[in-house]
Parts: sequence; structure tokens; C-alpha cells
Amino acid sequence: NPPCSITAKNKPTQQKKLLKLLKSLPESIQARTAVQLTMEELEASVDVLDASGESANKKTPKSPVEQADILFAQGNYEAACKLYKDALPSDPSSMSDDDAIMDSQLRYVQALAMVGETEASQALWDRLESLLDDTALSPSTSMPDGNV
Repeated sequence: NPPCSITAKNKPTQQKKLLKLLKSLPESIQARTAVQLTMEELEASVDVLDASGESANKKTPKSPVEQADILFAQGNYEAACKLYKDALPSDPSSMSDDDAIMDSQLRYVQALAMVGETEASQALWDRLESLLDDTALSPSTSMPDGNV
């Protein structure tokens, strides 16, 4: 293996080192979208590893919705669906104007599609679509089909 390869054994350490390096960069570089997204993904991954006991550094517990969002970002759609199902409001119209919850609801739609629960995904999409601002979506927007 090349010296900079990341094995399963040293991945958590490598991720923490990379996150520390990115945080040490000048603000002008940290402000770039790609760097911000990478840092967010690394922070989420490090938090999950910490929560799973692979690190002694303990963070404050995440809400079930935040845990589901992390699992979704990692591609663990089945586990994310289980958390979303229990944590999100069953009636999307009862939600306040909370963009974070709406984003999680939309991830839930995608996760359902990715695990093959297309009918449930379509039903939730139909309920959410009526709540979304007309300016946010064009009329041609369709439900994700789960194809990668």
C-alpha cells in the first residue's frame, strides 16, 4: 500500500488529521464551497465514529434526525430510513417553517427511493410537494427514482 493510503484501521485518525488541516487553512480558503462541504462531511463522519465508541473524544449527542442525516450522507439509507420514520413528523403539513426539517424530509424521500420503497417515497413526495414554495421548485421537478 502507498504510504498515504487510508485503511479501515487508520481511517478515523486520517479523517481527524485532514479535518484539523482544513481548519488550519486561511479563512479565504475555508470559505470555498468545496472546502466547507468537505469539512462538514468529515465532521459528521468523525462525530459518528466518536458516537460508535471508536474514539474516546465524546461529543454532545445528536438528535435522531441529525443522526439520520449523517447516515444518509454516508449512504446507509436503510438505517437512515428507520431513524427518519420515527423522528420526523408523520404529517408534513404540521411542520413549522423549519428548513432543516424540510431538508431532512426530502432526504427521507430520497432514502426511501434508494432502498426500493418507491410507493412510500412517492406518497411522501406528494405530501411535501404541496408544502414547498413554488419558487423553490420548477413545475418539471420530479421525484428521485433512486437510480445512481
